[in-house]
Amino acid sequence: MSKQLFELMREQESFPIHFGKKDYISRGKEIVNEVLQNGEIDKIEFWTKVAKIKETINAMDSQLREQITLTEKTTLNNVEFNPVQGGFVINYEEDEVYREFKKQLKEREELLKLAQRMEVPDMYGNIVPKVSTTPRKSSITINF
Repeated sequence: MSKQLFELMREQESFPIHFGKKDYISRGKEIVNEVLQNGEIDKIEFWTKVAKIKETINAMDSQLREQITLTEKTTLNNVEFNPVQGGFVINYEEDEVYREFKKQLKEREELLKLAQRMEVPDMYGNIVPKVSTTPRKSSITINF
């Protein structure tokens, strides 16, 4: 199975130069469908292999980012590398007014959370409204 997956992924090396990101995404989906339709491997077992390969690729990408310095936009094999300067982050926390507003906002968030379960007054004696909620998408975490 691993050999088959390796061969399918290696096939990407022969993709036409004009293949873009969408083409690679589409091919990735096709590979999954081909492997699962073949039925030689359990879906979760296949997913374990993909998850491990993905982490290896991510580590390789990260290491290459540390090793390569680009000063101008570069395109090679239809892949564009565009260096972006980091810039600066404003240190809002240094401002006393900002810190106080942020503290009050955090306190209000806690009251709104509590109001989901019970009636609760704010510091002015007003009942904190029960606000609506938005469902989060369910997911599966992967650890190894």
